[in-house]
Amino acid sequence: MRVLTSIDKGDGKFVWERSGSNIEYSQNNFLRENNFYSRYYYTLTFEYDFKQAKSCYFAYCYPYTYTDLKQHLAELMTDTD
Repeated sequence: MRVLTSIDKGDGKFVWERSGSNIEYSQNNFLRENNFYSRYYYTLTFEYDFKQAKSCYFAYCYPYTYTDLKQHLAELMTDTD
């Protein structure tokens, strides 16, 4: 799965898109132990070509913001069906 990136080119608007190359998800040497099981952590590595941008954000999945939540709740409250 490709990484999500969002770039601000100066207009303050962000659009999320999948990008990146040489993406690898591999087991590392850090062991997570508790009373029930032992598991290794994993590391996500990727390459990204930074273009002309003021800000750049990375995410594993599409962000669901507080604003998104408020808009969704408002739609549900006004739904007459």
